[in-house]
Amino acid sequence: MGTSPEARGKAPAPAKGDKIDFSTFKADLSPQDVAKLARSGGNVAAWPLVPIETITPAKTVGRGRTSLAIGDATFFQTDVLAPLVPYATFNQADAADAFVQVQFEPGAYGIANTATYIMEFYFETFVAPTLFQLEGYAEHGSLANAGTRKFILPGKFTMQLILQNVQPGDQTYGNLRQVPTTGSGTPGWIWYSTAIRFPPPENAPPNR
Repeated sequence: MGTSPEARGKAPAPAKGDKIDFSTFKADLSPQDVAKLARSGGNVAAWPLVPIETITPAKTVGRGRTSLAIGDATFFQTDVLAPLVPYATFNQADAADAFVQVQFEPGAYGIANTATYIMEFYFETFVAPTLFQLEGYAEHGSLANAGTRKFILPGKFTMQLILQNVQPGDQTYGNLRQVPTTGSGTPGWIWYSTAIRFPPPENAPPNR
């Protein structure tokens, strides 16, 4: 009997009938945690909560220098039919340096003030445990929560990077990088999208 893709450390393609609902992804931080961390650096205003931009395998370029860089992806699928969404897979044998990086230029979206942003990475893991390094850069700003996260169980997750005091013309990016694990190799995973938005209000409802 053959082993499953998950057992071999590979990320299987989403099943044909799978519906990807990003609101059900388990967030690394609650809206309250995000609001608290974001406000620790100042320059947080009341803005619409809809994303400023969303980068996906099917939309790799936004306004200005906003764009996608990706490393060691095994498969890149953009022509999918609903309810599926575009995705990129990273498999054990091919993922020596698996990462998803999104660059963001605030000024290209008409933002003229220094502000704080949340960059949300939506992804799915299939083998546990899985380690990810959340990284980033803001030319004149700072990061509130860069570091390594460990996911004990497989599932659908969101990791949020908080970029504080970013100026409109700053060179700014966020990076989700997989940390290779010892023993069983590098587990497979799927990246679906990255949304860029302003921080939620302090009284935001909890995650589902």
